[in-house]
Amino acid sequence: NLTITQFAGILAHEFGHFTQRWGMWLTQTIRLIHGWLKKSVSKPDVIDIFITTSLHSGNGFLVIIGALLWVPVKIVHLFLRVLLITSNVFSSFLLREMEFEADRYQGRLVGIDQMVDTMRCVLETNYALLIARNAILTNSSSENITENYPEYVAEVRNYLPDEIHDAISIHMDESQTALLGTHPSLSDRIRAQEVHQWPGMLNSNISAKFLFRNFETLSTSQTKKTFKHLIR
Repeated sequence: NLTITQFAGILAHEFGHFTQRWGMWLTQTIRLIHGWLKKSVSKPDVIDIFITTSLHSGNGFLVIIGALLWVPVKIVHLFLRVLLITSNVFSSFLLREMEFEADRYQGRLVGIDQMVDTMRCVLETNYALLIARNAILTNSSSENITENYPEYVAEVRNYLPDEIHDAISIHMDESQTALLGTHPSLSDRIRAQEVHQWPGMLNSNISAKFLFRNFETLSTSQTKKTFKHLIR
């Protein structure tokens, strides 16, 4: 159900990430450090095993050595936990900023109104996918309704109940960004782009499916693969 404008906006957002080379490199570096810190904090190393063994050895000398090492090692573990949390917070913040930057590419190309419409369309499609998938799994005559899965999902989306539309509107208006979330909330993303008030450079209501050759054939072929996967 995406229009050419909406589809182009999504591509602009994703291609916008390609310009974030330093951000991607820094994110990967932080993730590597984060993984090492998590492993250091969660799994006992040789020193931890030695301290535990010494404290339970019954040997007075080893017990004293273990007790002397226990305090500084715990302090180091605490310090590593703080670093772990800090790296997680910073990494999440960086990823959210990268999403804001990618949104600017989308906003410049299609404008804020089309950007919001695309967000709503994606959410509605996600709900339609859940409903369609459930219908396929529970309907004994599912072969009849899944000859063209994308077409079926699009049809389900056109008949979503008002409760779902209301829930989507509330989510888009009132969602909050999580401290450790890798993506900003939709409401924050919308507000960040509303400041610029870009009119957009592309405006077409033609369905994006016409950008693909033999879209119906592709949909039918993909339906067989998707339906087979769902039935497993």
